[in-house]
Amino acid sequence: MNDLISSNSLNLTSLQSTKDLLLFVLAIILSITFSYLLRYFYLNYWRSLSDKNQISSNFVLLTLIITIIITVVKSSLALSLGLVGALSIVRFRTPIKDPEELIFLFICIAMGLALGAFQFWFAAIGFFFVIIVILFKSKFNKDISQNNFFISINSKAFDVQKFIDGSNDIFESVILKKIEETDNFREIIFNMKLKKNVSFKELETYLKSNGIKDYTYFDQDNFFQN
Repeated sequence: MNDLISSNSLNLTSLQSTKDLLLFVLAIILSITFSYLLRYFYLNYWRSLSDKNQISSNFVLLTLIITIIITVVKSSLALSLGLVGALSIVRFRTPIKDPEELIFLFICIAMGLALGAFQFWFAAIGFFFVIIVILFKSKFNKDISQNNFFISINSKAFDVQKFIDGSNDIFESVILKKIEETDNFREIIFNMKLKKNVSFKELETYLKSNGIKDYTYFDQDNFFQN
């Protein structure tokens, strides 16, 4: 009798292990699929100051790692507490040029959490609504306006207010997006749209007249290909 009970227990354990393994494989497949789809929509429908290819290249690994971690620790309180302790000493030092980058990192983390917990329907439905919001925001931004490009200016002595006040003849719109300053470094980023009758050469002349020598353009709407 005891042998029969032991045999049944072993069979149930084996079946449960097989089921968990299949669910884990499915979670891995879905994490890769969802993160690649997220990367596609981010690259094609989202506007960002940063290098989108560089940022989005981490989506797959981040989602995959979170999925694996949650799958491993969800059944063990000791492992969960150990994970909290390990993460408490990790400090995120990478500078974020665009705060909206964090949105997509959190999306990857959320998908990893849901998939690692084998909540596939929650992950799928949540991902569907994320894509809807991305598409809606992209369409909404295009309907409102197109600020053609960003410019990053690196100068300690740059006068932001003077630049904005004297820009009426050059720019149709100019929006200050970011100021980052340290003891030896100062970066200012503007989002701007040239007036139709202003050439790029006139823009260069205007920048030089303001003492701007070190700057970088970010082409976000194929402005330089138009």
